[in-house]
Amino acid sequence: MDIKTFKFFMVFSIIMVLVIVLVAECSGGGGNSSSSSSKTVECKWCHQDYSKGTENAKSISRTNMCKKCYNNYKGTKDALGD
Repeated sequence: MDIKTFKFFMVFSIIMVLVIVLVAECSGGGGNSSSSSSKTVECKWCHQDYSKGTENAKSISRTNMCKKCYNNYKGTKDALGD
């Protein structure tokens, strides 16, 4: 295989990977259930849904965790001394 063919295959491979990633993200492969059209947001840790505007929804927007999961996380982190 000569250098031109090798470069072509490398560029082609990179483009194909980018296309696959973009298609996966656009089709909802990212798993983001807190879209702007939804009236709820999901805690990424316990998968509980909360109405937008609640304290738990605000906590999820800051930490990706509801208040209960965040408190458990903080308690465990403090206990382990991290």
